[in-house]
Amino acid sequence: MKILIIGKNSFIAKNFIKKYSKTNKLFYFNLYFLNNYENFLNNIYIYVNKKKINHIINFIGNNDNSIFPSYGDKILRDNFILPLNLVNLFKKKKLILLFFYQMKLIKSKILMKIVFMLFLNFFY
Repeated sequence: MKILIIGKNSFIAKNFIKKYSKTNKLFYFNLYFLNNYENFLNNIYIYVNKKKINHIINFIGNNDNSIFPSYGDKILRDNFILPLNLVNLFKKKKLILLFFYQMKLIKSKILMKIVFMLFLNFFY
């Protein structure tokens, strides 16, 4: 398998890489997903085609679950806009996309459950 790792510095990604790097061919995408994400999407599409990647694992996620987060736009960008754009970008290719998120349901358990359920229902 040729697996592209996005967000290689997260805790979960580091453990995944440590465990599976010997048995799988791992690639890393080091560009950041910024507010102007068209360049990011174009570069990742070219990279995936060039390396003939067949799996993408996204470990990027913003887990600021406070009621009044400091950077709400970044939470939306990292946890919703990036995955949605990756799905739209690669939906015609036979690629497997996996998304990992770290959720700390400390300050608002009920609200986060509702948002997460709505997010899941969006993709089904």
